[in-house]
Amino acid sequence: MPGGSRLDLPHENEILNEISLSLHAGLDLKSMLRDAASSIQRVLNCQGVQILQKKPSADNLCLEPVCTMPQTMLKNPSYLSFINKHRFPASEESWIKWTSHLPLSIQQNGLCYLLFDLPEFGLIMIEREQDLSDSLCRSLQGLMNRLATAALACLYKEEKQRREQFSQRFQLRFQQIAADASACFLRVLSQEAFDLAVHRTLKSLADLFDVDRSYVFRFSDDLATMSNSHEVCRNDVTPEIERLQNISVDSLPWWKSRMLECRPVMISSVRDLPPEASVEKAEFERQGIKSMVCLPMLTAHGKLIGFMGFDAVRNICVWAEDQIIMLQLISEIISTAVDRSSIQEELRETAEKFQQITENIGDVVWLRSADQKLLYISPSYERIWGSSCQSLIENPQSFVNAVHPDDREMVSAAFQDYISSHQFDMEFRIIRPDGEMRWIHSRSFPIKNSVGEVIRHTGVASDISSFKRSQNALEQSESRIVSILSNMNDVIWSASWPDLRMKFISPSAERLFGRPVRDFLGNSDFWDSMIHLEDIEVRLKAREILRQSGMWAGDYRIIRPDGQTIWIHETCRFIYDESYTPVRVDGNASDVTARKLAEEALSRRTAELERYFSTSLDLLCIADLQGNFRRLNPEWKRTLGYEIDSLNGRAFIEFVH
Repeated sequence: MPGGSRLDLPHENEILNEISLSLHAGLDLKSMLRDAASSIQRVLNCQGVQILQKKPSADNLCLEPVCTMPQTMLKNPSYLSFINKHRFPASEESWIKWTSHLPLSIQQNGLCYLLFDLPEFGLIMIEREQDLSDSLCRSLQGLMNRLATAALACLYKEEKQRREQFSQRFQLRFQQIAADASACFLRVLSQEAFDLAVHRTLKSLADLFDVDRSYVFRFSDDLATMSNSHEVCRNDVTPEIERLQNISVDSLPWWKSRMLECRPVMISSVRDLPPEASVEKAEFERQGIKSMVCLPMLTAHGKLIGFMGFDAVRNICVWAEDQIIMLQLISEIISTAVDRSSIQEELRETAEKFQQITENIGDVVWLRSADQKLLYISPSYERIWGSSCQSLIENPQSFVNAVHPDDREMVSAAFQDYISSHQFDMEFRIIRPDGEMRWIHSRSFPIKNSVGEVIRHTGVASDISSFKRSQNALEQSESRIVSILSNMNDVIWSASWPDLRMKFISPSAERLFGRPVRDFLGNSDFWDSMIHLEDIEVRLKAREILRQSGMWAGDYRIIRPDGQTIWIHETCRFIYDESYTPVRVDGNASDVTARKLAEEALSRRTAELERYFSTSLDLLCIADLQGNFRRLNPEWKRTLGYEIDSLNGRAFIEFVH
């Protein structure tokens, strides 16, 4: 080490051991560095110790002080003079060369500045009145290597914790958005409410994923055109919704081919789109898009009805696989809401009537004291409960007495819980004095003063009878649909791929195939064992077609246990996972024996008629309504001597004498 006299401190091993004890990798970074700097300052009798962390930036490399002992060192003229005179390397390459000469001792203004490398982390600078021996410096550098390792371990641990905390917050926020979206769409009773729910969901997702434009497009029934139905943009991003109406899907052929596969279309960089996507690239760049992702919206039956999309305009954005799955979940929530809209039309109409009634009649509002004494009840109580407000004031128990006997115990228990929990939100039935039953949605909450003491209790009750009737009608309708599907004659089945092990088969299999359902489940060969020997090749080819195209439809014969041969028409298609790998095959099988027998009988009858027409000794012909020949049997040639072709198209009257 160059420059200055050296001070050989006694008990060098004790010094190293004491400094070594300060390196606690289990501490947080700041605490560990502070303990290490304090020990070095005390043991080596230093004027000051500073630890600097290397932080590369876009243009150069900089050193940022992360620990200085004492803090007054930062204002010390000698320190400031040293820092101004000795500039540290400004690039990674020069830094590597410079640190190869450490440890380094520099004498300035009567002080010795010792510089030690903290590999991969930064630098430690010690300010002393005298230099240290070469052997002690080398030993200290070994300790500094350990200090750097401990510091890097702390950095890794803290970064990991930050990432985990961010991921947890991200997941929690997404779960809140998904729950809020589900709740909003379940409460949708009008187009306006639906639009508001979509807008709110798109806004929340755009904020969470830090994108600039979020939107929903709807396809026409024939998938020929698409229109932007909802859009949310940042303030500095140009909206496109007015321009993007009735757009031909064929105008974006590369994008269309991927969207029609009913899986997410992710474009991490519009600039890097392939040549075959030149049309899409031009359109997306016109909109200022750098990255985008589009999530298909499918009905419960797998029909593509639209898509939800997100555009990154400011920066390139790459969506992780788990984020794509999250977004697809929201897309499914929106598409489910759209799919149910037609079924819920009656429910919406009823809900609108309910809303009108509520606006005209009003909900029941009450106010109670802290000890539950009734202070106020709105006039709507008389219209909904059918009893006077005065009767409730005189006899508060009449509120509970009006509750339906089957709900009374539940309401009483909930009210008792409210006294301690201050939470009351439930639906129950009441019986009016005239015998009419009504459904009530009641909520109650405490009113607190500035110090958090409960001073009153207030609440509101709504008559939801009309809503409940419509909801019950909808449930009954859904139940009838389920019953119809359960009694279908066709066999619905599902098998794993590629082993074709049967996972599900409908009860109608017993009627069609004459075999119990249990014989099929978990079996990959049982189905093939039923097939007629002459049609085995059909099934083998079907499997190959399915593997290549993802779907197959065709006819073949099976033999039932009673020996009966029946014709089956089967259709099947692949079901894919998130990576578009086929994981399941779903299909249905129908009995087409009657159709096949009718086709065979028709074929035989046609052949018989053809033989009779060709061999008859009578003159047989087929003519149109104008009397022109359309077909003649060979006897015409033998009888009249004309070629058959010369007679076709001519009138019969031409040959009459």
